[in-house]
Amino acid sequence: MSNPVCLVSGSSSGIGAATVQTFARQGYNVVINYNSSTTEADQTAAEAEALGVEALTVQASVTDYDAVGTMVDEAVRRFGTIDILVNNASLFVADPFPTSDLSIWHRSIDTLVHGPFYCANRVAPVMLENDGGVIISIGDLSAFEPWPGFAGHAVGKGAVLSLTRQLALELAPRIRANAVVP
Repeated sequence: MSNPVCLVSGSSSGIGAATVQTFARQGYNVVINYNSSTTEADQTAAEAEALGVEALTVQASVTDYDAVGTMVDEAVRRFGTIDILVNNASLFVADPFPTSDLSIWHRSIDTLVHGPFYCANRVAPVMLENDGGVIISIGDLSAFEPWPGFAGHAVGKGAVLSLTRQLALELAPRIRANAVVP
């Protein structure tokens, strides 16, 4: 039996890179998604491979539905499946309220709401075809206690938790969906 496969969005550094290493230590082949941090993604891949697993780096913005589809297709071509999806890609940029500049709001919602939805929507058919899988989404405390000046982030992280409950309802019992709030 081949190694199980874990795709982690936004995994070139930080929590995402640590998540990749955790799964690599458990024997998972890993898909490292990044938006613009090529050097960091390559370093994360090298660290995972040093643990004896295969790693694939894929540049794709989680805000682009077609790019997410291409990423999932590349992962399935390389490894044959995706057993675990970790929705980790995030954006933490100040956006005081009220504002006349909606660009940060849109970027936050695109990354934190559309991104996990797009990834789950593209990965779920693969998991269902293989009779199961796990989707883990990364939240944070701002979903429970919003932080002044970070409206898009707090609302987006609240939506991550709501999306997780919806995925759990829609995909059970074959796919488990859970959120982690570090």
